[in-house]
Amino acid sequence: PYFTLTHRVFAKAAEAKREADDAKARSWTVYNPSVQGPTGRPAGYSIVPVENAATIFPQWREKGPSGFTFHHLWVTPYRDGEFYAGGKYPNQAPTHYDDTLYHYAGEESIHDRDVVVWYSLGETHVVRPEDYPLMPNMKLSVRFVPDGFFVKNPALGRAVEEGKPP
Repeated sequence: PYFTLTHRVFAKAAEAKREADDAKARSWTVYNPSVQGPTGRPAGYSIVPVENAATIFPQWREKGPSGFTFHHLWVTPYRDGEFYAGGKYPNQAPTHYDDTLYHYAGEESIHDRDVVVWYSLGETHVVRPEDYPLMPNMKLSVRFVPDGFFVKNPALGRAVEEGKPP
């Protein structure tokens, strides 16, 4: 075979900390197992990395405010008050700071629950003269692709009115 497609369901938030891998064309699909789409399987959204980079921080910083950079994808159960991957005040955080994504992603179940999907984008930036004194732009992206909501492409077969763009 040319490639192998592997499906894995994560039961706990701690299992759903994942890294992008271009060599494997890795992507993830988030769906509600209780709701069937028209194809007979759960509908959801696939998260497809476009480009990304690994963290530059040393391993001992994983539990701190920069911990969200250690994995590209995180899935945690929804809880009121958990809004900031690096915590609410990361620059003023004490050493025992536990209001971070690392601490949100514990051993709690994420199966058949409302979840929050966190995606961390990173770029390895090599400075060039054109970036001084202000970097003009840097494009980072990730794609969120619907999966299983329709039985075919809903844009096909639509009538086009004469003289109007499709």
